[in-house]
Amino acid sequence: MKHKAVIIDMYSHGSYHEVINQAYLMMISDIYEEVTYIADKSSCENLKSLLDKCGVRKNNIIFKEKHVKKYKIKNRGIAYLVKLLTTSYLNYKYYNKAPKDSDVFYNNNLFFAILLISIFSKKDKNIFDLCHNEMELIDKSSVSSVASSILSKYLRFVFCKVKLNKIFHFILLSPDMVDYFRTFISKHNYERIFWIDHSYIRPENKIDVKYQITDNRIKIGIPGAITSSRGLSTLKYLLANLKKQNICIYALSTCSEMIEADNFVVLNKGRGLLPFEQYNAYVQSMDVMLLLYDTDSYKLTASGAVLEAIWNEKPIIALKNAYFSYLFKKFGQMGFLCNNIDDLCLALSKLDNASKYISKIQFAKQALMPNYVKQQLLSIITHV
Repeated sequence: MKHKAVIIDMYSHGSYHEVINQAYLMMISDIYEEVTYIADKSSCENLKSLLDKCGVRKNNIIFKEKHVKKYKIKNRGIAYLVKLLTTSYLNYKYYNKAPKDSDVFYNNNLFFAILLISIFSKKDKNIFDLCHNEMELIDKSSVSSVASSILSKYLRFVFCKVKLNKIFHFILLSPDMVDYFRTFISKHNYERIFWIDHSYIRPENKIDVKYQITDNRIKIGIPGAITSSRGLSTLKYLLANLKKQNICIYALSTCSEMIEADNFVVLNKGRGLLPFEQYNAYVQSMDVMLLLYDTDSYKLTASGAVLEAIWNEKPIIALKNAYFSYLFKKFGQMGFLCNNIDDLCLALSKLDNASKYISKIQFAKQALMPNYVKQQLLSIITHV
């Protein structure tokens, strides 16, 4: 293992993916003597602030702030493709610039840089690429646009037709994801796919009492925006069929449709994100977190919402999907995972003492901290 590491993040701006970016940086800086973090200035500043708020002092991190141009293009598909092309070129450029005596880490997908590096680089530095939800596009059925179709065809070509160099290490976020991803790719590339858990850490924050919700009913919070593609129909069904009267469901973020119900409240009346202190106070006020994702989702994607619930030690009620099932299998029952919407209604109707799940959630919270997950990352690095 080398003593130096270079982390390249040409995709992020500001607080984008800040949780996993911070955790990845913390783990790598614990493993290597010297770490250089190359990213847009806004991302660097945000990470410095987060590390400070978490009380993390790292004297071995050098931030190299760049000004990654953001293109203003009205067509979203073209804008996305331009971003992928720009990011891919910069990923390739900074790989070549990284010192030969360093390992190179990416905390977003390499995209088209995989082929650029394979064809044009000297391939003298090991690459560890922490993959995100775009990997879902290895499955053609996940395609929803022209841009995603192009990326889907590219991923299938790279992982199915190209025998990847041993410098590449693609890191997914559970062993189940590795098994699933391998069903789509050439056996020649099985050994290029690895996993770690999605580490999670947030600043400890004093609760602003003026935002706390006092309600004698059981308070059930839904994190994230509720839209037609993200749980709106499920929510309507639940509200129409709930039998239990001493519960209230709170939308912690926005809801795309006005819903009139005695046991439903939208806390974010605006269109943008709430200030973190206010949102955090709302989360802390909840007794349970309700996650309205489809049962066929999260096969190659980790869920920030479920990890947020674990971090805040809130029991979880959700429809069963691949990632949630993995966490419950690994850490124990942290609430209810339901096979269908009717089971979800039943789980809410039977809800009484949610505190009995706290010990399992606290166990998961500790196991997902960077200082634990780094051992998984270290085993990949030393595999070289």
